[in-house]
Amino acid sequence: MTAAPRSAMAAVALALIEFHGGDWDSPAHFMSVRWDGDKATLGGYWTAIMPDVHPDRYPAVMRGSLAEELAAEPRVPYGLAFQQEAHVVQAASEKERAVADSQLLARTMHKRPDAREVCLAWVADAHGRVWLAEKYRDDGSVREQFWPPLKPTGAAGAVLRSLALETLR
Repeated sequence: MTAAPRSAMAAVALALIEFHGGDWDSPAHFMSVRWDGDKATLGGYWTAIMPDVHPDRYPAVMRGSLAEELAAEPRVPYGLAFQQEAHVVQAASEKERAVADSQLLARTMHKRPDAREVCLAWVADAHGRVWLAEKYRDDGSVREQFWPPLKPTGAAGAVLRSLALETLR
């Protein structure tokens, strides 16, 4: 399978940020990504993950949603996407990242005075590449990041690993 251009998949992450708009305090969303050889689009099932679902359960919800999609449409998607709101902090050292990860999982990050609310739109393709678009609530700024195939760790790692198609099959 030929890889989609990086710009096409980055556009999907940005489309998710646009989909979020300014509607803060919305549920997380999980969906598949289709590639037709010319354009990447969000498609298949859109699954809203309600705020009362703990992040530890996101991978199971995502697997269930993809299983339903594959039962209805057996063509495996080219990629997967996940959008969520979160609070983030700058964590430079390993110790700071460990504290931030534990606060993220405990859902206490928002209590930190240095926390910023952000909408995160993750997209991963069949080749293991990962895109992230971030939109910050306080100033509306948008940042983009890209990683070649990786093995994510930390609190966000379980969700990112779930976006890898081979883990969900």
